[in-house]
Amino acid sequence: MATGLSAGFDLTVDTEDDVFITGLGGLFELDRDVGGAFTGGATLFDAIVSPFGAPFATGVSFLPGVDPFEPFAGINGGVLAYIPDFAHTTVILITPVPEPSSFALLAWAVVLFVWRGARRRW
Repeated sequence: MATGLSAGFDLTVDTEDDVFITGLGGLFELDRDVGGAFTGGATLFDAIVSPFGAPFATGVSFLPGVDPFEPFAGINGGVLAYIPDFAHTTVILITPVPEPSSFALLAWAVVLFVWRGARRRW
């Protein structure tokens, strides 16, 4: 059992051999060092707030895309799907695309940065 993961239920592997495990607390990813070897730990990858306490995520599946499942790969990076809590009727889909509000916040920060720099020159 990996440190940080108290109970595992299901697992899947993406095209880069990253291992994702569901269990008590949500969806976890097994940790690796810079050389790619597993470290014996697991990090929470995604979780929902359950009205019944800590969620116990169950089934997990990975549908590969043409690109690696990495940040900003878009829908071509594949889809990671899991059931967030025992007997839950919803399937959570994770794609490596930043949420739209991230782009809006980044654009707004750039506008403010440019505007502030232009004001200083006057």
